[in-house]
Amino acid sequence: MNPAAKRVPVMAGIIAVLLLAALVCWASLKPRALENVKEITVSVVHSDGYIRTETYETTAPFFFDALNPLHLFGLEWRENNILLPTVDGESVEDPENEIWVYSVNGHYSELPMEEQPVEDGDKFVFYIINMAEG
Repeated sequence: MNPAAKRVPVMAGIIAVLLLAALVCWASLKPRALENVKEITVSVVHSDGYIRTETYETTAPFFFDALNPLHLFGLEWRENNILLPTVDGESVEDPENEIWVYSVNGHYSELPMEEQPVEDGDKFVFYIINMAEG
């Protein structure tokens, strides 16, 4: 076999290895889409009727985790994060009887925000209820 013919398979092998290495590097370095990205909408219904609505993306598994890092809506906590006296700068007028609560997709949530799962497309709404009125 002539020496030039022996070099062709060697060169082909080297090129194949280099292409494979380039492919592996490209695959490991290419930008990746965030996993588990969910788009949620959060609204605040103020006592004067004004509604503030924000839509954003999150990878957080729970509602509290989705809001907290962004410091959205000026949430203030009381009693181990159970009661919200202030949301979006508005405090309840009668703290003994009124609290901020939230609904998820049109249904009142009985879960604390730390336990409320976040799913893509969820719509959260904060509003004030008067516990004395039932």
